[in-house]
Amino acid sequence: MPAHLGEVQIRNRRYRPWVEIVGVMWLVLFLFLTMFWQGVAGSHRLRAYPLVACLLLGAGYCLRMWMLVLDLTERPLLSRRETARAVWNWLFHRVRPDNPRRVRVRIALTLFGWLAPRRISVAALKLGDTVEFDSRVPVPVRSVTRVVFTPDPAEDYAESEVPVHLCQAFIELESEKRFELLLDETDAARLRDWALAKGITICDCDGYAPRKFETTSEA
Repeated sequence: MPAHLGEVQIRNRRYRPWVEIVGVMWLVLFLFLTMFWQGVAGSHRLRAYPLVACLLLGAGYCLRMWMLVLDLTERPLLSRRETARAVWNWLFHRVRPDNPRRVRVRIALTLFGWLAPRRISVAALKLGDTVEFDSRVPVPVRSVTRVVFTPDPAEDYAESEVPVHLCQAFIELESEKRFELLLDETDAARLRDWALAKGITICDCDGYAPRKFETTSEA
């Protein structure tokens, strides 16, 4: 990526945040049903069950998002052996770790990391010294292992009067998670230039071939 481009932004042309939408809808629906149940249930014990279930549902959804943020931003993690030694010394020898936060993060991800989604669909990404789908959650470039391009399997442009060629792009991370995007030609070239500038491996799969043209920065 030429130095004058600086940070660039790429936009997902097929952003469908179904998980987030369904999660919020279920939470709102459950809250409504809980309030309704409080009005019709006669027993105090019966009234308590929906409240507990609602709290568990909300806690599970928040925990899922928290695990995703930790997994993306706290790399590299301590190894299991290093974590076990630090916990042993902390509990039995009263020796505090040099970085207790890293130990806590490793324990949390070991216990609950499976809740975090592996495939992350985002509306847009900002590419620079970090990868950002949210300014509060910068993902270090060192966490990116590979950028993969493939043809658009749905061929959204096939029947368009003015064809806009699209491709799928996957930004793979060392945590075995990946950002999934559908890009137009311009954004695909921006992503490729950025990856080349950062020394990230690029893989063109399933017969995909990049189209040659000049790219420009996007505000």
